[in-house]
Amino acid sequence: MAKDGSAPDARAKKILFDTFWSSKGWIDQGARHLSEADREYAKRHGMMFDPLTIGHDALAAETRRLVESIELAKASAAFLASLTSRRLDLRSGLASYVLASAAGPHDYVGNAFGTCVTCGARREHRDEDLDVLNFERHKWGGVRHGDPLYMLLDLSELARAEPAPPTDDDRATLEKILEIVASSPPRDTPGKLSKRLADALPSSKPERDVLIEILAAAGVLAPSDPSLGSGEFVHAGAWRGADGYSQTAVARLFGPRA
Repeated sequence: MAKDGSAPDARAKKILFDTFWSSKGWIDQGARHLSEADREYAKRHGMMFDPLTIGHDALAAETRRLVESIELAKASAAFLASLTSRRLDLRSGLASYVLASAAGPHDYVGNAFGTCVTCGARREHRDEDLDVLNFERHKWGGVRHGDPLYMLLDLSELARAEPAPPTDDDRATLEKILEIVASSPPRDTPGKLSKRLADALPSSKPERDVLIEILAAAGVLAPSDPSLGSGEFVHAGAWRGADGYSQTAVARLFGPRA
């Protein structure tokens, strides 16, 4: 298999993870300890970042530039290559690519919450913490799919990634996932689908939940009744087993099936 040129530096990744996570879960902000030397090391290796201040128009323009500079085939291949390698950071970009593409070029029009009606960004973001977003991206494949700042980071990292091409095992895993989706009982919720996917790929429950969210954000899991909902799921909340998966989306994202 080809060498993965985007594999994160092990020490830098450990610094990032140790900043936010312990064996007991999230580390409270006041209890986080990070030396300047460790921060600089993680920054040099692209795992941590300076706080970001950016206005809506610049954020939207840069996100659009990234979408136009990345081919859909790269986002899809990165997703596939994550299935057996468990490179969860590679998995996330497909959702960001599809969601950002749908937003398209636009100007800021605010709503009652002070965010853009098109993309959800504020008029200005000040001193935003990208480190926690990158931690979530590497830990679970992201948890804020559709958030403008997360998509900006996600697409930036996808643009510079050089993942190994997907293998036959990766494609077979996708087929297994789709078969499980297609065989879902009509009333199955995303939570029940997550349990059924446990045999399809190496994963924890949170990783499978995020995988389902990514597939829904990318249009593969398309709810037929948007009024339905299911717990903590956002993009996939209204999906039910009877909806199966979109063959059109699968063909567009991953090409013809064998």
